[in-house]
Amino acid sequence: GEARLAHTASGREVRVPLGQAFDLSVERTREKFELEPDRRGLFETISLTLRNAKTDAATVRLLEPLPRWREWEVVESSPAWRKTNAQTVAFDVTVPGGGEATVRYRVRYRWPESITP
Repeated sequence: GEARLAHTASGREVRVPLGQAFDLSVERTREKFELEPDRRGLFETISLTLRNAKTDAATVRLLEPLPRWREWEVVESSPAWRKTNAQTVAFDVTVPGGGEATVRYRVRYRWPESITP
């Protein structure tokens, strides 16, 4: 089939949907949500459980949005993460065949004094 793509400048990244994997799944859980005492920031802890129903291991690139504010930092993470844009982090995770893997991270958002809580 033909994907509907908008005009794209040369050298820019394009995402083309290829379909859905029925044998790979993820469950996202917010474990903790803590507002800082000065109400200018918060911590959020997220856990993602990836499951693989295939017999072979699969490497999954997990993209996690960080939509609460533009000032953020990942303060704890397993496995390693990388920033892909201003509000997204990526994790590359190998999930064993017939098994599962867990990604857990804690992010801190901080608001400037000019924003009234």
